[in-house]
Amino acid sequence: AVFNVGGLSSAQKEILKDATLISLNGMPADDFIKACAAPLIDRPALNEVVALGWLSIDKDDVLTMHPILSDMLAADKSIKRRQSYCNLAEHFAAGCNPEHEHFTAVMNKLACAKQLVRRYINEPIESQIEVNAKLGRMYHAVYQYDNAKKYLNAALNMTKHATDPVYGNYMPIFIYHFLGSVEKSLGVKGQAVEYFKRCINEAKKIKNRTYFI
Repeated sequence: AVFNVGGLSSAQKEILKDATLISLNGMPADDFIKACAAPLIDRPALNEVVALGWLSIDKDDVLTMHPILSDMLAADKSIKRRQSYCNLAEHFAAGCNPEHEHFTAVMNKLACAKQLVRRYINEPIESQIEVNAKLGRMYHAVYQYDNAKKYLNAALNMTKHATDPVYGNYMPIFIYHFLGSVEKSLGVKGQAVEYFKRCINEAKKIKNRTYFI
C-alpha cells in the first residue's frame, strides 16, 4: 500500500497521528514540537518523517500534511493516540478564542477550530460540545453568522446528552449568551433578548452568577 505505516518507528507514528490535528494552514514546526510535549518528538524525529514524504515543511518552517493523508491516518486505528495527541489538541482548543486578535490571526484559529470539529466527531460528547461552541464563536468573529448559529446550536443540542454537569448545566448558559450576541450583531433585537433571557433563566436554575449580558 502507498500509505503503509508498518515500517515506521513508534516516534514516527506518534508524529503522524498528532499531525492529523493540524489544519490546512499548517503550524510552525517548532510550535508543533513544543505543543506535543513528548520525549520522542523532537526536531530530528520530525525531520525524518518529512524526509520520508509524509509531511512537508516550507521555507518559513511551517509544517503541513496533505488533507487526504490526514483523514486516512486519523481513521487508522492501528496508530494509537498518545499523550502528545491530547497535548496538541488541548493547545489548539485553548487557542480558539476570537477576542482581541487581528483578523488574519482569527482566520487561522478558525481553521484550527474547523479541524478540531472534524477530528472530534467520535470523541466524548463533552469534547464535541466544547469545539463546536468554539467554532461557532470563531465564525461570529469573522461575520459568518449563519455558520456561527449552526455550530452554536449543534453544541446546545449536544448539551442535552452530556453526562458531565459542567457541560449539561453550565454550558447552555454561555451558549445562549453567544447566540444572543450573534442575533444582536444581526440586528435581530427580539431574538437576541430571548436568548439573553434564556441565559439568565438557565443560570438561575443552578445559582450561577457568572453570566453576563
